[in-house]
Parts: sequence; structure tokens; C-alpha cells
Amino acid sequence: MDPKNRRTDDPITVTLGQDEIPVEYRPRAASENHHSRGFHIQEFDEQPEKSLKDYIQIIVKRRRAILIVFLAVVSLTAAYTFTRVPIYRASATLEFEKEASNSINTLGESLAPNWAQAEFFATQSGILKSRSLAEALIDKMNLTKSQEFKPAEPGTLDKIAGWFVSFFSSDVPQPEGDQVGRESLARAVTDRVFVKRESNSRLLTLSMEAKDPEFAKKTLDTYIQLYLDQNLRKRRIISSEAVTWLKGEQTRAEDKLVKSMAALVNFTNQHGIVSLEDTSNHVLRFFNSSAEGLVKSKEHRVQLEALQKEGTQSLAVLPPDLKPSDLQSLKEKLALFEAEYMQLREIYAEEYPKVLMLKKQIAFLKNKLAETEEKAITSALETARSQESMQQQAFEQARKEAMNNNSLGVQYAVLKKEVETNEQIYKILLQKSKEMELNIQIIGNNISVIDPPTTPVGSVKPNKKLNLLIGAFLGLLAGVFAAFVLEQMDNSIHSTEDVEKYLNLPSLGAVPDINKHRRIHGLNGNTSGYEFIAHNSPKAPVSEAIKNIKTSIFLSIPASSMRTIAVSSAVPREGKTFISVSIASVLCSSTKRVLLVDADLRRPRVGEVFNQPDTVPGLTTYLTQDDVKFQKILHKSRIPGLYYVCAGPLPPNPVALLESDRMRDFIDRCSSVFDFVILDSPPVGGFSDARILASKVDGVIMVVREGTAPVDLVRQTKMMITSANSRILGVVLNMANGRSSLYGSGYGGYYGYYGNYYSKSARSVVALDESATTGKN
Repeated sequence: MDPKNRRTDDPITVTLGQDEIPVEYRPRAASENHHSRGFHIQEFDEQPEKSLKDYIQIIVKRRRAILIVFLAVVSLTAAYTFTRVPIYRASATLEFEKEASNSINTLGESLAPNWAQAEFFATQSGILKSRSLAEALIDKMNLTKSQEFKPAEPGTLDKIAGWFVSFFSSDVPQPEGDQVGRESLARAVTDRVFVKRESNSRLLTLSMEAKDPEFAKKTLDTYIQLYLDQNLRKRRIISSEAVTWLKGEQTRAEDKLVKSMAALVNFTNQHGIVSLEDTSNHVLRFFNSSAEGLVKSKEHRVQLEALQKEGTQSLAVLPPDLKPSDLQSLKEKLALFEAEYMQLREIYAEEYPKVLMLKKQIAFLKNKLAETEEKAITSALETARSQESMQQQAFEQARKEAMNNNSLGVQYAVLKKEVETNEQIYKILLQKSKEMELNIQIIGNNISVIDPPTTPVGSVKPNKKLNLLIGAFLGLLAGVFAAFVLEQMDNSIHSTEDVEKYLNLPSLGAVPDINKHRRIHGLNGNTSGYEFIAHNSPKAPVSEAIKNIKTSIFLSIPASSMRTIAVSSAVPREGKTFISVSIASVLCSSTKRVLLVDADLRRPRVGEVFNQPDTVPGLTTYLTQDDVKFQKILHKSRIPGLYYVCAGPLPPNPVALLESDRMRDFIDRCSSVFDFVILDSPPVGGFSDARILASKVDGVIMVVREGTAPVDLVRQTKMMITSANSRILGVVLNMANGRSSLYGSGYGGYYGYYGNYYSKSARSVVALDESATTGKN
């Protein structure tokens, strides 16, 4: 019967190897519930910022690159360190003595350094590293012929650079060769000199480096001696200059003193000043007496005015010379009359004539006495006012003379102070000049050597421990930097998180790198047999990963709507055949029939996996020959429920075969007979085969190998599949090495836990490989 006209309820026959074995299997009717093939394309999210965990994962992932860079840098550092010529350092300690206060170097701030400031020691450090001192050492020890400072021969790069510089600067006059050599030698000497101040003390540590320890000691001894001699010469020069300066200042001070004394004498003679002291100054004494007399006259006038105003009859306050001469006789007569009146009054009545006469006489005397006192007070007041006016005039004259005297006193004091100052300066300069004349012949050095140079025992360069430590640090830093650079340049997918983040597709799971676990799976030395591990070792981590992929597929999509599945990838060598066989091996069972079709008509591998020759009839045979029966290309594997169809001979035009109606009929017939049909399709990139197959199946599984295909290429592959009106079930991350969320760092412990189990079951895996290779039942 023609396969095209065969009824769907007829039993079919499957083959194992070249034998035809009838199988009592009644095909089911095609499912009526076909799903929509549309797929909603979402925009890709922007890449989020990396967290600390992401950076740690990058370092763990790129640990090999970090280790390589680290070892390379450490090796180069070690090679550089252990091939360098050792350098020895001789050291000595110098003390700078503080000058005494009466020393010739403490005449003033212009002649002596400020020892409290650090600038002095910075200056001395500069002198110790000066070019003049280095040239003196060169001349003293004849270092131009020393092997220690012999310049190295210029290399090829140095010659080329020199020629290039000279070519562009030919017009500039070049210094003589001897001058250049002397300057470079002086620079080499100063580069070997090191100066360090000991905290805030007056000690300086001077060091000299050399390749020979004895030469370092000898050079430092000579260098210190040259420095001490130079410092002593400088001190003597300063002292000589100070003597000359002091002589000139002394002469100028003497001239100033003579001039100031002459000015003082002329001033006293001009103004007739004998003395301006308070005790012997007659002008001040006259002013004081005038002021005292004026005050007394004013007080006397005020008293008299008060007596006149109050009508007081007492003249006790009047001076004796101002009292009337008859005043006392009037008072005596009045007293006699009053006494006689009192005696008569005791004897006679008031109307007695003698009593009346005495009474009138007493009244007359009282009036006469009052008139006399009034006239005396008036006369005394006029006299007091006249005296006060005279005292006021005298006081004014004395005040003017005193003010003039004060002005002269100020001028006199200024002239006298100038004389005293000039005299003091002259005495100081004269004293210092005498001291310098005495000390200039015995001046010594203010620098002494506390610790003389000794022959160094150990080398200071290269510092092996420090160099290796720095090399290790730089190597680690460079390794981490290289890791981040490689990570930045690597735009491939490395984890299931990357699948969801960059592709916006569900991740069906991750399959670990099985090449790393050959010993555990018993596949050492074998390149085949990987595809059957999911069936032969059901508890292996790879098997669990495949089962997780199966579970992920059917948890998201009902199994009734998913009969035909194409497995493809963006680029070749992603492991799609391995994933196709592995998924088929876990889908099949004694009650579930699964058909694996090799739809890669350009580079098929299913026949190689099942040890079938390239000439065996396959899919191309069925598509190109109408008389070929379906049973002829169908093969039964050793795994229960698993059937497969090889690709067959390679056609010249695979696209035409895949687009044919016979290919559609083939897929429909397979889906009506088997529970699941897995098509191992070619890669999407570069060919249209996979897109054609994707349009004819219920769903597509994309296989992405960790760290291979770029994200942009995988995105383009996704767009190409979805543009064919196909459904992408998800992405399988193959050959996961450590960043997958499910099969990352926890894999090592998982493998270790099941290590004994796999080592015991290794023989069964190898035996299955051998049976699959020979094709025996």
C-alpha cells in the first residue's frame, strides 16, 4: 500500500538495525487542539547595574585568567629581582651644633640660620645633594675612570631614539661630549646620595649607595670630608664678611653718636637750659607757688563774700592787718555799759533816768560797732579781690612759662634719648667687633660626625621580599583588571539569569559541562556515549539537569498541546544533538513513544550517535522517493520507547526538501503515531532550514552553549524564529561551568557526594557504549 494512502489506524512496523520487527502499536488520531503559533516579542530590558555578587562571580569565573596574569607578573618580578646587581648602602650620622648666643654667627638673623625652623635642614639636605659637591667628589676620587659609574652601552632602541631626536633637533647646538659625561656622572652621584633628618633633632643621616660595599664606605668618607671642608670655608668667609660689615657699622654708629651729642649741647646753650629736673627747675617752682597763692586768694575772697552776704558781725576771719584800730575799744566800752546796765536794772525800774541813759548808750555803741565791722568787711573784700586779680595775672604768666618749659623738655628728652641709643649701639658694635677679631682665627666647624661610615654587610637593593610582595599585589590587581576586561569584551551568555535578562525568554535549565566529569561518568578516553547518560545514569547530575528541562517544558505548556519539538541553536557546536537525544531519552518510557528525527540535512549526527552508517535510509530518502515506506526509515533504539530516523544521504538542496508538502505530511504522520517527535534541526544562523522546520512544529527549544555565541547573535536568532510564526519554548544552557543559578558552585559538592556511586556504575555506562557501538540487542 502506498504510504500516502495508508490508513492511520493500520499498524506500522519499526526496524532495529536492518531487521524488520512488527510492533503492535496502534497510532492515535491527531489531536484537534492545536495551539496558536504566535509569540509575543517583548522589548529587552536595560542591563541593570552590577552588584558585589556579580563582581565576585566574575572573579570566580575568570580565576584562571587571574591566576595566569598573577603568575606572569610574579615571575617577571622574581626574574627582575634576582637578576639585578645588589646595591649596598653605607650610612653616617652628622650632628649640627647649635651656636652659642655670643658666637660670631649669632650677630643677627641675616648672619645666622634659624635653628628652630626646618628650612635650615632642608637647605643642608639640598647642599648635600648639590651638583657642586658631586663634582668635587668626582675630581677627588677620579670617578670618571671608575667601573662603578661606567655608563651602560646604549641599546638598539636607545640608539634609534637618539637618532630620531637628533634628526629633528639638528639646528640646536649640542653640548660637548665631556660636558655631557660630567653632568651625567654628577647626576649619578647625587642619585646615590640619601639624606634624612632624624625627627625634630639636629641629626642628619647621610647615606651613599654603591655596588661594592667597600667602595660605598670609601666614597661616603670622602663625601663627608668634602662637605665639612666646604662648610668650614663658608663659615670663615661669613666671619670675614661680618668683620668688614661690623667695622663699617661701628664707624657709622660713632658718627651718629657724635652728631647727636653735639645737637644736645647746642639745644641747651640756645635755650639757656641748666636743668629740667623738677627739684632744680625754678620755672616749675614759680608756677607751683603762683597756683598755690591764687587758690588761697580765691578761698579768702569767697569767705568774705559769704560774711558780707550773711551779715555776720564777727571779724575773726579777717586778717589782723585789716581789722579797725578802734574796734576793740568800742567792744570794751560796750561791755562796761552792759555790765553797769545790768547792775542798775536790779536796783531801779526801767523808767529810771540813769537806766534809760545807759540803754541809749548801749544801743549807740552797738550801731557804731556794726557800722565799723561792715566797713571793715567791705574794705577787706576789696583788698581780697585786688589780691586775687594780681595772683591770677601771676599764675597766667607762670603757666605760659611752664608750658614753654615742657616743650623744651620734650625736645631735650628726644635729643638725650638719641644720644643714649647711639651710645648703646656703638658699645654693642664695639664689643662684637672685638670678639670677632679675637675669634676669627680660632673659628671651627659646627658639624661633627657622630657615627662614621662603616662597611655595609647586607644589600639594600633589590629588596626581594618587598619586590615580590609588590609583584604579587600588582599581579593580583592586573589579574582582576584583566578579568574585568575579558568580561567586558565577552558578550556571550553564561548563566540562566543571562538568558532571562538578555533574551527575555524562559530558561528551561542548564546542563553542566560533562567534559569535566569523564572520570565520574566512566567516559575517560571516549568521545561518544554522552548522549545516553541521562538514561543510563538516572541519578547523575546531568540526568537530573535533563529531567529538570523536561519538567520546565511541561510545567509551562500542557503536554497535550506539545507533540512536535524542534531543537536548534544559533551557531554550530552548541550541543543541540546531545540535548535532542538526552531529552528524547527522558521523555520515552514503556507507555510513551518518542521519535527522534535528524532534520539536520547539512551535518547530521544522529546516525553517528546510534552507530548507523551514512548510507542508511533516512529522512532524505523518504522525502525524495515516493515509493519508500515509512517503516524503512524508522529505527528502534535500545532504550524502550525511543525510535529514531537518520538524516540519510545528504541532498544538494536541503531547503527544497524541508519546504515540501511531503515534509509536512511526514511531521503530521509522526505526530499522529508517536507521543512526542523531537527534530534535531540545523543551526539558525546562516541557513533557513531551522526557520522552515520551526514553522512546521509545535515549539522550538534553543540550545545556547555557555560562553560561545554573542548575545546579539542569539537575539537575532530569536527574532528569526519568532518571525516564522513559531513558538520558542525556552532556552537550554549547555556546558554550564559555574555561573548558572542551578548548576554553579553547588555542583562540586553534588559530584563529590555521588562520586562513589558513579565510579561503581561506570562499567554499566561503558558497557552500554559498547553495545550502542556494536548495535547488538
